[in-house]
Amino acid sequence: MSLKSIKRSASGKIIPKRFSVERLERASDENMGFCVACGCEKEACEPDARRYHCESCGFNLVFGAEEIALSGWLK
Repeated sequence: MSLKSIKRSASGKIIPKRFSVERLERASDENMGFCVACGCEKEACEPDARRYHCESCGFNLVFGAEEIALSGWLK
């Protein structure tokens, strides 16, 4: 994973990745979450997880599938 794949706004703030409903439904069934910075999956992640550590990019931006849906980060 390259940190160059993480998109930032003009002010330097990370722009969250967007996820499809189908991908989130699958992740919810399998207790997975996603890093909204780099898009990597994280196993054994509670549905309401917020700001867990991402082993790939190092940011604390892993969220559970339901939390991502509630936050509006959908495609």
